[in-house]
Amino acid sequence: MNPLGGRTGAILLAALLLGGCAKPEFPPGGPVDSTPPQALLTVPADSSVRFPAAGEIQILFSEPMDHESVRDGFKIYPSPGTPSFRWSGRRFRVSWEGRLRGGTTYQAFLSAGARDMHGVAMGQPLTIRFSTGDSLDPGR
Repeated sequence: MNPLGGRTGAILLAALLLGGCAKPEFPPGGPVDSTPPQALLTVPADSSVRFPAAGEIQILFSEPMDHESVRDGFKIYPSPGTPSFRWSGRRFRVSWEGRLRGGTTYQAFLSAGARDMHGVAMGQPLTIRFSTGDSLDPGR
């Protein structure tokens, strides 16, 4: 019998047993994320006029977001139709198949419940009021 073969087998068996016990998780520790995410930039900016009818709305967040909560929390009035949502890193983009109506004031809303990847909600809703015309309609 080869004594080296027995020893190698025992080492392999021990490695398999020990390796099977490892949990594939991130190690615990570090501070808990409790900082609400923020919108750092919006296109258009709130109160913008002459926004292009073919334009898309963009929101740049301070941290990675839960895509579903942002998508579900986004609304625009009047509705320009069915929206298309895209992400590029922390940038959320909304566009429509058709064009926005000319000379119209729109209000885009994002719910305060939109969450970051750690489940922390924004806490404050976001409102972007803009017009495709030369002025904003007086309103609410």
